[in-house]
Amino acid sequence: MGFDNFIAVLNDPLLGTAVLNTIYFAVLALVMGFPIPILMAVLMSEVRRGKGIYSALAYLPVVVPPVVAVLLWKVFYDASPNGVFNTVLGWVGIGPQPWLQSQAQAMPSLVIEATWAAAGGSIIIYLAALLAVPRSSTTRRRSTAPASGARPGT
Repeated sequence: MGFDNFIAVLNDPLLGTAVLNTIYFAVLALVMGFPIPILMAVLMSEVRRGKGIYSALAYLPVVVPPVVAVLLWKVFYDASPNGVFNTVLGWVGIGPQPWLQSQAQAMPSLVIEATWAAAGGSIIIYLAALLAVPRSSTTRRRSTAPASGARPGT
């Protein structure tokens, strides 16, 4: 039984498709999943009031049970005009989109959901790192260079 499974996988004609889909998902996840949490953390670090509520909202996807998240995203990605995303697109004159039913849109749609689900922990970590940097080290210091025309040491 041991090596038979490996041989079966290596002989599967869909192995190449599975590997390409995995690479596609990984690249999209890297492109979306890295800059979005950093951007959100930078924006949250600039907030003066209500920082706690924004942190809680950012971390909320991490604590939402997976079953609830699946049901939530099912409503978001509903391909009918009543789906949340299709309703918003309808407000700007764009017709309903077949989010998960379209071969071209399914992978980006799944990556958006995965980014949403995982971003909370990253945002909190990036935010803690940003807030740990003293403000004095991030502000621009006045130049101590000599005025033009002045000689050094005078």
